[in-house]
Amino acid sequence: MTTLDYFSPMRNLQVFSIFVLKGLLISMLFSSKFFANTLEGYSKLRLKIQNTTLNIYLAKTPLQHKNGLSNVKRDELERNSGMLFQGQEDRVRQFWMYHTFFPLDIIFLDEKFKIVYIEKKIPNSPPNSNQKVPEARPTYCRHVLEIPSDLDLAKFLTIGMELKFY
Repeated sequence: MTTLDYFSPMRNLQVFSIFVLKGLLISMLFSSKFFANTLEGYSKLRLKIQNTTLNIYLAKTPLQHKNGLSNVKRDELERNSGMLFQGQEDRVRQFWMYHTFFPLDIIFLDEKFKIVYIEKKIPNSPPNSNQKVPEARPTYCRHVLEIPSDLDLAKFLTIGMELKFY
């Protein structure tokens, strides 16, 4: 190969194309859309409290448990919705509000879905925030329900109440 072949227009186009493709791939990997949590693929349950029915997303997989409602904006979540984290055994569970866009109430439940503790209005912690990530108090329980703090029905939830999902 001569020096002229190495700097030919075709060679320059190939090198340029490789850089463009690498750049696109890197921008996809690090874009917030690529890592965004979506609620597609979650099973749903219903929960009735007073005269209000909630649509509850069921976090089943380890990845769904890890993500929870992180990176879900309030307008992406149906008005009367929340997320249930079903556990297999009783143990201490702690939730933190990493990359959340709205305050949450965390309801800790026993094996029969009876409320054992409620932590209300845990502040949100959006991406690129300089604040310390808020956490709920570590609580011994089996299951955990997250609901937006702005739901009116949250005031009806009390310790000892048994929740019925269908």
